Amino acid sequence: MAGVINVGLPTTDGANTPMSQVLDYLAAGCAWIRLAVADADDGKGWIVRNLEVVTGEEPPSWELIDWRYPKVRFLAEVRAGSELVEWLRGGQVTLDEHSYPIGSLNDQAHWVWSASLAPYGVAPLPWPSWTVQLDAMANYNEPGRPLVSDAAPSFGTFYDAASCVFAGGRDIPGGQIRPGIYWRHQMTEGRIDSVRIGDDMRVTLIGDSLDGTTVEVAGRQRGPCEQVHTIGREATLTFPVSESLQRNAWLVLKRGAMLMDRKQLASQYPYAADPGVEFAPAIGSRLEILIGMREGPTVEFKEGVPADDKSKKQAMKTVAAFANGEGGSLLFGVDDDYNVVGLAKQKVAKFVDDLSQIVDTWVEPPPPTRMEVLAIPDDDDHEVIELVVDPGNRLYCCGRQMRERRPYIRLHGRSVPARPEEIEAIVRQRSGQVPTNPFSKPLW
Repeated sequence: MAGVINVGLPTTDGANTPMSQVLDYLAAGCAWIRLAVADADDGKGWIVRNLEVVTGEEPPSWELIDWRYPKVRFLAEVRAGSELVEWLRGGQVTLDEHSYPIGSLNDQAHWVWSASLAPYGVAPLPWPSWTVQLDAMANYNEPGRPLVSDAAPSFGTFYDAASCVFAGGRDIPGGQIRPGIYWRHQMTEGRIDSVRIGDDMRVTLIGDSLDGTTVEVAGRQRGPCEQVHTIGREATLTFPVSESLQRNAWLVLKRGAMLMDRKQLASQYPYAADPGVEFAPAIGSRLEILIGMREGPTVEFKEGVPADDKSKKQAMKTVAAFANGEGGSLLFGVDDDYNVVGLAKQKVAKFVDDLSQIVDTWVEPPPPTRMEVLAIPDDDDHEVIELVVDPGNRLYCCGRQMRERRPYIRLHGRSVPARPEEIEAIVRQRSGQVPTNPFSKPLW
């Protein structure tokens, strides 16, 4: 079913438009809505606590819902845009001859653009999208009792039920669904559907209007760029990895000066890649990519395996910092000038065991790590050990056993002690109270 038309929607992230104009856009099509109304328990009766409107295409995990509880009702259905606008302008939602008041509308609408599958809002959308909050920020508490009904599934909390209705059962960024009325419009003209990086980089595009668009590899240095020529809804382009994966590289789908979609590439390799980005390089290519990134927030080099307490602490501070952040890779066998000196092949198995023991001894709690042995092109006598650290779910500290241990973070390519406010942010983030993606600001 077609959603609202795109004519008149913003082309610049952060744009502001009059709310009357936004409602005119919304009235032009139809929408998938998900709604939660609840008894406010403050003597004011029932109110519309959450209303999500999605247009352009059916949202993921969509199903028709009408769950009724003594103090809460959830509804998911398709409605005409004109009917939604009538609700909004009238200040109330009408369901089965019952009316539920909504918050006052903003005078101006502030638009936020999100890439495809970005963890923005209550759940990721498969297409690039525009999001706008229609009402003024409300401060409604979540209903505090279990939801039980003979005609609907039971839930222990309002959050559990809301995450099922609005997010298909997945965790909601921030650990709560914030009240409000939001419109999310999916732009189906084009998206970067997948990126597979191996011996080359293969980019697959999907959309209703791909012909004449451009795919560009952007970053600190100028990257390759190619125009799309197709009469169908799908196109595949191929780029050489050596030209595509410079440090901080990102992939852009654009039409003229309009950004249609984007994917982060090399700066997060090979962990925490953007959704839809798959890395499957040959071992030699993997080593080349990591060295090409240089030392930074997620990569560090060591010429040899640490043998004394000072060098062990230096390496393990970085392990703790990676685990407290986005993850990272320590390469043993690469010097500070980015020369691949390697480790003697016959000793690599022992070095792997030594490193595992050093991690266990110096970092607490045990961080999520694994070892990879990377071959060196044209060198049969030496190898490089990659100590891969995945993002953890706790606060990680480094120090000698039986002594005080400190948490560390990465700052400008260095591992430094975390300050109290940074420790608090890590703890809050990993207890599900704040967003986990530093590049997004979830509305819910």
